[in-house]
Amino acid sequence: MVIQAKTARVGANSPCRALIDTLKTVTSGGASWDSGRLSDSYDQGKAALDALILWAEANADGPKRNEATTRLHLIDELLREVLQWPKAAIRAEEPAGSGFIDYAIGSPATLFILEAKREGAYFDLPAGTTTGVHSIQSITDGARAKPLRDALEQVAGYAARNGVAPVGVTNGHQLVLFIGARTDGVPPLQGKALAFPDLVAMRKDFRLLGTMHPRLVSINGSYFAQCD
Repeated sequence: MVIQAKTARVGANSPCRALIDTLKTVTSGGASWDSGRLSDSYDQGKAALDALILWAEANADGPKRNEATTRLHLIDELLREVLQWPKAAIRAEEPAGSGFIDYAIGSPATLFILEAKREGAYFDLPAGTTTGVHSIQSITDGARAKPLRDALEQVAGYAARNGVAPVGVTNGHQLVLFIGARTDGVPPLQGKALAFPDLVAMRKDFRLLGTMHPRLVSINGSYFAQCD
């Protein structure tokens, strides 16, 4: 069963439509999570996320990981084992102006950009943030949210430079996805974002997380339909 859209139809020129269409280009054939083609992949991804959650909980009391260790222990696992992106489709530290893109995802062209930050102190979503769509202003308002706002601005800059619409930031536990390159004149940080407040939330809404799966054709537009 593919979750049906709950909002108005996405306009043909909407940046959300561009995001959905871009995500569709990474797939290899018509399928949904419930088709035979992806049912094994779905189960493997959930099992990998279960294992990652248990590992993260068992190692939560140790020293906070720096960015490189966060990527090694958490984000690499999320991309490779949970979402099952192939190695060849993930490129790290690609030059982008004066900086470097942490993860340029997609092959041969970049289809998604992910900015990695260290866990813990670098950024946290506001307390009480639930899985779903939020205005970016609401989750980046105030001095305590400045690190998240800075991270979103950074990855939006990479999006504009590379012409890649779907982008995200993560600290290994939390994930924020939004449209970083828009064509409607709206600044990216005045739009909306899809947020997962922790790994358990990703597991609870695993079908929604699956919009990042490289082979998933049936995109759940109910959330992205609100992002403009």
